[in-house]
Amino acid sequence: MPDTSEDLQPSGSDLETFPLSGWTGLRIVGEVDINNHDQFRRALTPVFASGLIAVHLDASGLRFIDVTGTRDLITLMKSHPHLRLILHNPPASLQRIVALVWPGVDIEIRIDNPVGGWPTAG
Repeated sequence: MPDTSEDLQPSGSDLETFPLSGWTGLRIVGEVDINNHDQFRRALTPVFASGLIAVHLDASGLRFIDVTGTRDLITLMKSHPHLRLILHNPPASLQRIVALVWPGVDIEIRIDNPVGGWPTAG
C-alpha cells in the first residue's frame, strides 16, 4: 500500500497582516484557516489591547476565513467590550459566519472605502 501521509498534511495557507497608517487596525490579506490560526491571533491581540475606542480591519484582501478564525476574532472583540470593531469590505464567508453563528454580535461592516480612501499599509 502506498504511503499517503503526505496527502494528509496541510498545504499551508498564506496570511499577511499589515498595520494601517492613520487608524488603529490591520489590513488582512490571504486566508485564515487551521494552518495559521496562531499567526492570526498573534497579529490581532496587540491591536485589540491598544485600549483605543475603535479597531479597523481592512478585510478586502481576505479571501477566506474559517469558523475558528472568526471565533478568534469575536472572542478578542468580546474580551475588550469598550472597543468597536469595524470591518471594511469583509468577504462573504465572514459575513455569513457572523450572521449565522453570532447574529447578535456588535460589529460594524463597511462595504465601501471611507472618505479620503484607505489609509496606506504601514
